[in-house]
Amino acid sequence: MAGPQRSHLISAAHVLNEKGPLYFHAAPRTKRWLKEEPFLTDDNRIDLGIMELKLAPPPYPAVDKFALPFTALLRAATPRRRKQYLIMGFPSSKSEVDRKRRQFTTTVCPNLCVSADAKRYDKLKLSPDNHIVLNFNVRRVHGRKGRHAFPKPNGMSGSPVWLMHDDDGPNDPVQTPVVGILIEHCPSKLALVATDIGFAIDMIMGRVGRSASRQPPRHALR
Repeated sequence: MAGPQRSHLISAAHVLNEKGPLYFHAAPRTKRWLKEEPFLTDDNRIDLGIMELKLAPPPYPAVDKFALPFTALLRAATPRRRKQYLIMGFPSSKSEVDRKRRQFTTTVCPNLCVSADAKRYDKLKLSPDNHIVLNFNVRRVHGRKGRHAFPKPNGMSGSPVWLMHDDDGPNDPVQTPVVGILIEHCPSKLALVATDIGFAIDMIMGRVGRSASRQPPRHALR
């Protein structure tokens, strides 16, 4: 995500707070190691973190990685109902490592979702002002060929939640906005939980956040 004169990586706090080295590929055979200090939210239920990419910031055209403009982030897109969301991430179950060939392959998995009803928010003790609770049954998601099973979403923490369509409008025909970041899978409640992107905006603007060690949510999408 590109802010004013800067580029930031936005993810779940428990991802950026992992022990051990973190990296992504900036080119097919080039790892971009994440050595910058992350800034994390204080609240464990918000579970959001950012990292300013000071060294070798994007774009990375060799692997089609480009920063979103700051204007693509849409905070407080409420009410959550009557909207269609897209989640897209890389489940760990769809990743393979070929150590002999030194190759790593993964598969992006998208899914269209709608917000859960108010009762589900209440059961999870979450507010739609701060979170997006998405209906999600790993055994029955909707696709082009009807209902099918979705891979276990482990590894999708930090993935963006896109607002594809708002029945109450307005809908931007040019830019599909990011409204949240996935942080948690609640299988017993048939739900995914995302934090409103507004918290990341405030962190980028220097309003909240700190560098600190903290514990992940109970059902973090590791």
